[in-house]
Amino acid sequence: MFTKIFQVVRKNPELGVSFRRKILGLSQLEGGFNALMIGCAETFALYYAVKRGLSKQDFALISTLPIVFGALANWAIPRLVESRYLKRSLLAVVFIQILGVLGLYFSVNASNHFWWILISLSLYWIGGMSATHLWIDWISGWLPADRMNRYLSRRNGFTAFVTVIGYLLAAYWVHLDERISSYQFVFGLALLSRMMSWLILSYQATPQNPKIEKSKPFKLSEALKSKSILIMISFTILFRFVAYMASPFFLPYMVDELHFTLMDYAWISAVPFIAKALLLAQWGEAVRSYRPFIGLQTAMILLGLVSLAWTFTTHMGLLTIIEVFSGISWGGFELGGILILYNFAPRRSRSLIGFYLALLHTSGLLGSLVGSHLLESGWTSVELFRFSGVTRLTVAFLFVIVGLQVEEMKVGLRVYGEFFVTALSLRGSLVSLGRIFPVVHRSKKRN
Repeated sequence: MFTKIFQVVRKNPELGVSFRRKILGLSQLEGGFNALMIGCAETFALYYAVKRGLSKQDFALISTLPIVFGALANWAIPRLVESRYLKRSLLAVVFIQILGVLGLYFSVNASNHFWWILISLSLYWIGGMSATHLWIDWISGWLPADRMNRYLSRRNGFTAFVTVIGYLLAAYWVHLDERISSYQFVFGLALLSRMMSWLILSYQATPQNPKIEKSKPFKLSEALKSKSILIMISFTILFRFVAYMASPFFLPYMVDELHFTLMDYAWISAVPFIAKALLLAQWGEAVRSYRPFIGLQTAMILLGLVSLAWTFTTHMGLLTIIEVFSGISWGGFELGGILILYNFAPRRSRSLIGFYLALLHTSGLLGSLVGSHLLESGWTSVELFRFSGVTRLTVAFLFVIVGLQVEEMKVGLRVYGEFFVTALSLRGSLVSLGRIFPVVHRSKKRN
């Protein structure tokens, strides 16, 4: 069936609604393979690095520097791509990600694990982050503008669940026999999954009239003229710095100090993905109702409380509840910043957001290096988490106070509580969950 669809679509890129659904169904299949790769690669690579016994500084580098490279590529590459080369460029950057997964596969038998993992993850994030915006531009040609957000939310929810399932199954496989060869099998499965998604992408046709515009050159001075944008960028970069003094080190803390089993770690690190799938759509609805600034500030306050909460318990059940709030808070933090910048420059948001993410991840890298230095100088993990939590809350509340002085950001304090209740509404989240998976029973009158 898929071969027939591929052949017809390549010859007839402008087809009716019914056939467009089949194209979007193939996109869901491609997203599923991509999600399986994520579950077996990036979520597993850092655990594998801890098991290899890397130093705190080395671990800080491999958990942040590759993402910095990816953010820089995400800013630079899409700006250089013209509409006619969109699909070719998309396939090229996905291939770069495949090379990264291939490097992880061979790193198992390598002697210098640090460099193999660092280079492999760098290729992985350069290819993966660059592909994101190119894919969105490409798929947008198959959808009316008013349906794009709904399609993306459903697809993202579906891929989040596939990621969790793939990750837990891979963790169980390694748990049964935690030898090095088991890690190689998991990375091999990730490699095969991404190659399958690449093949599906390569056979899908690009619409004859894709809705793509090459980004205009970004001028930082234009963003800095807006007081609210300048404040938002400054506080989120500072927050990322203080947050990442601790964030990369929760994993080695669980493995080396709490002595969690692989399945314990797998479950607790899967919970944030589940929380995002269940609650992020509802968080987005609350953001649209109460403005992105409120969502961003609320997420920052919650993340401060999350870091502090880790210092008061080692109970698996309580830590799982904490990670629910961690997952939705980090998702809300990322979503809020991007929405603010998108609303500021909708026609040039790709360039502006790419620049912002590059700054954001660079500040995270610097924060992780400071955190590793503090740990190696004698600080305990609990002391570091507590310090990060206090500084996170300090930055978050300063952001709120300063925001109350700016007209575009000014709201009553009561609104923050209303936002929190709305964003974490389970009823709305369950409705969103029901919309995640593709619906096959459509009325034929629409065809």
